[in-house]
Amino acid sequence: MLKAVADPARLRILAFLRSEPQCSACVADITEAVGLSQPTVSHHLRRPAQAGIVEGHKQGYWTWYSLKRTRLAELGSVLT
Repeated sequence: MLKAVADPARLRILAFLRSEPQCSACVADITEAVGLSQPTVSHHLRRPAQAGIVEGHKQGYWTWYSLKRTRLAELGSVLT
């Protein structure tokens, strides 16, 4: 799980998702917020998705990602 967040870009993306009201955002919003291209954001979201920290679902042309709060809490307990 730590490997999934062991990159500065991934940490920025996760911090952005956590700051959103529903802990959810589409890739377009994430790219604008963190200053990375869409393919780069999608690449960086793959690891946290594989670790179960975020989940994605398609809506139209965009994929929306949301934090899985239980997994985020597990990650927090590892870090404390």
